[in-house]
Amino acid sequence: MVNKKQDEFWNEKIPFQEFLVIDQEGKNLGVMKKDDALAKAYSLNLDLLCISPNAKPAVCKIVNYDHYRFQQEQKDKQQRKSQRASVVKEKEVRLTVNIGMHDLKVKAKKAREFLLKGDKVKVSLKYKGREIQYRELGFEKIRAFYDEVSDIALCDKDLSNLEKTKFDGNFLNIYLTLKTKD
Repeated sequence: MVNKKQDEFWNEKIPFQEFLVIDQEGKNLGVMKKDDALAKAYSLNLDLLCISPNAKPAVCKIVNYDHYRFQQEQKDKQQRKSQRASVVKEKEVRLTVNIGMHDLKVKAKKAREFLLKGDKVKVSLKYKGREIQYRELGFEKIRAFYDEVSDIALCDKDLSNLEKTKFDGNFLNIYLTLKTKD
């Protein structure tokens, strides 16, 4: 979207009587009166657009207004597109202490897909009931899971020292991100 305030300041709608004028090639033509600048723009079959109304003196440029607006819209569209692309999503993979090795490999494969798409992966291991008393079994499952994806993933915690990690209720969480190529 073109700036609405700036959009209002073109040709006769420019509120200033004197301003700095720049031609279509970017050359400074100096400070001109509004009538002289408009006459110069109209003689070239172009428009006069105020590109910096807050400057002292204000700055106006001789441009093809429709072409300028089209370029601004394309630039804004590209900027919104790049903002959407740069958002990192967080995906979650849930494990249990009694998960089978095949199921663990399937979930690791899915986590690998998420990582390769650029997402961050939260691996949650849930302890049910009395399983919390056998924390070592959960630590082994987390390490086995990480071994499956360790070629492309980095873990936020030291997996050799999981005994000292804090639990989030009955969950043991680790976060995986894609390794950067150095």
